[in-house]
Amino acid sequence: RAGEPDRWETRPCTWCHGSGRRSCSSCNGSGQVTCHQCHGVGRLKAFILLTIEWKNNIGQHVADHSELPPALVAAAKGSTVFEFSAPRLPAISFFQEAGVNQGSSRLIAEHAQSFSRSRVLRQRHFVKQVPVTRVTYNYSGTAHTFWMFGDERMIHAPDYPSQCCWGCEIM
Repeated sequence: RAGEPDRWETRPCTWCHGSGRRSCSSCNGSGQVTCHQCHGVGRLKAFILLTIEWKNNIGQHVADHSELPPALVAAAKGSTVFEFSAPRLPAISFFQEAGVNQGSSRLIAEHAQSFSRSRVLRQRHFVKQVPVTRVTYNYSGTAHTFWMFGDERMIHAPDYPSQCCWGCEIM
């Protein structure tokens, strides 16, 4: 049958102890009835079900010096500047940007501590470069700032001066 293991193991029935018969509960045990668990055979089919769970544990570090929220930078598209995978990774130590090296060291240490009881099959470093442009402008005599970021050129303008300008929106 579909969904059944290829190899079954038979064991003595735990209800009737392998006899195929049990004491009758209707007549207070003075008679014998067929065991309802093994149907009188005296043995039960059994198998051991092994469940394996695969899990990706992801940590990320945003090495950004702008005032742009890190979650926005992390979600934006960019170009891959470095990628390496191995069973166990050393921390990155050769990047010109010190924040990448420090973030890599921190993530490696966090994973070693957080998943010390897990079997790690593979680790991967992935460094993505996301373009970020800060734009400062004057509106009605007041200086304002917005950021354009990611390959998709998304805009983050938290202090946009006119929140309702005839139905227009900054996207």
